[in-house]
Amino acid sequence: MIIEKTRTVFSPIMLPLTEVGANATYNGVEIDFGAKNQTVETNEVLEVYLAEGATSAGAPTLQVIVETKDPEGAFKQVASGEVLSLADLGEGAEVYKAALPDGCGQIVRVSLKNATADTFTGGSAVGVVRPL
Repeated sequence: MIIEKTRTVFSPIMLPLTEVGANATYNGVEIDFGAKNQTVETNEVLEVYLAEGATSAGAPTLQVIVETKDPEGAFKQVASGEVLSLADLGEGAEVYKAALPDGCGQIVRVSLKNATADTFTGGSAVGVVRPL
């Protein structure tokens, strides 16, 4: 049995979904892995889940976008989660969980996207990077 000893929580620990605007992407913080070539073989799993269930007077959606910084300093998308509706965003819901994708560099950023004109009135997401 493998016992998880550490969980590296990336800042902000809790991201209020109210920061994810209508038809907008909220760019998360940069995570520095300290190595130039992150691939699926690194045994690191990125997990994003809801610490508090999402609320809204409309029907916003949520999608996790994984980006990496290129040598010139610009971010490019390397992976994305499925688009989830408000009904899928209850407390504890896992919105993304996968090994870091091939093509990730040293710096990785996790962003949240809402592709509708509706906004969130509550809820918060938490992201962690941990060993497999």
